Amino acid sequence: MAYDVPLVEPQGGSIPWTHPIAAFRQVLVRPPAPDGTDPVGIPLVDARRQALDALDGVTFELGDALRAAASTLRPQGDGEGGSGLRLDGFPLRDRATARLDVTTPGVAGRLGLDVSLRDGSGRVRVGDTALMAAPPSLVPDELDVNRSPVQDPCAPAGVHDFTHW
Repeated sequence: MAYDVPLVEPQGGSIPWTHPIAAFRQVLVRPPAPDGTDPVGIPLVDARRQALDALDGVTFELGDALRAAASTLRPQGDGEGGSGLRLDGFPLRDRATARLDVTTPGVAGRLGLDVSLRDGSGRVRVGDTALMAAPPSLVPDELDVNRSPVQDPCAPAGVHDFTHW
């Protein structure tokens, strides 16, 4: 199936980058019927109206928060101001915290950056711009400010607490 979904609102406004996947997931609870097929026979579904309707009540899952946290790191040399951080893993620590395992030039070994996946009310957190800016600008120069006493054999260069960002 090929689904047609909106990336902008009908009035031309932007849809937050975190919302289309969550809205589309809600559309798929009761998927609309195909409207036809493309030239090679793939069924086409116009789901624009249903996706726009779903945006009003979009709900996020823990995986959305984990994806948002991991997306704070751009690959080194990505051509758009890469952070120099390389994401090596992102294990869940619990239902509210993940550890971004990263390596970076100038630091021997892997670092663990703990990030919060929920806000103060317990809702899943996505699109946190403060967190998106913090790790690339703080690693490796200012990590000691955020150092955690936690020891992790998978992060021999240290664990750092970014859950407050």
